[in-house]
Amino acid sequence: MALGLRSQPIDIINTYLDGDGASTAAVAASLKKKNTDPIACMLSIMFAVNSRQEDRVKVFEQQILDLTKENKELKEENQELSDRLLRAEAYSGRATSILTNVPQPAGNNEDTVAVVTGVVKKIIPDFTRERISVAHRNKQRTDNKPRSITVVFTHIRDKDIVSDFRKQQPLRPNKIGVYHYTPKSVLERKQQLQDLDCVEKIYYDGPNRMFSVKLEGEEKFRRNVLTRNDIMN
Repeated sequence: MALGLRSQPIDIINTYLDGDGASTAAVAASLKKKNTDPIACMLSIMFAVNSRQEDRVKVFEQQILDLTKENKELKEENQELSDRLLRAEAYSGRATSILTNVPQPAGNNEDTVAVVTGVVKKIIPDFTRERISVAHRNKQRTDNKPRSITVVFTHIRDKDIVSDFRKQQPLRPNKIGVYHYTPKSVLERKQQLQDLDCVEKIYYDGPNRMFSVKLEGEEKFRRNVLTRNDIMN
């Protein structure tokens, strides 16, 4: 008997549930006016509420799936943009060197470009100051040694020539050092790559601002690695 009367109470309950919501007491009062069997009323309320909850759960589950997919796509897009920026930073530093132990005059009137030009002339006799884009002293040292100099050459070849001579005779008397400039972001990426389970060894290739990576199970190093995709592809 109760099952036979179920359809009418369900229609009444659904009418209430389709609005802003109604209390169980209000639904029960409406069913009572319809002289609905109490057992049928109880079963109908349970059936209608459970059915509506299942529908809402399905909606929430789909929303979660959509958000998860969108979040994954945003992460991939963000990683791609980050990799592009990193490559641009690595490339932009290819013409940059760091000079150390270059004598520093007293006061703040140093012509740093002229100082660097004089150093480079020991290696490239016809070098002129016009072949330097930027040259400046870096922050004060704590050991009272001359502040290092960051120099950006207008031609990468000049920077490479100076770097090749850094351990040879022209600069050794004054113990002047020449080092490759490495952007902080590139050094941070090294740590990220090193943390990958598949990476066995990793070395930094200063001149190219890239890494050489040896993966587990491989004999040779992979050259010119900068991003995770360079390893996985």
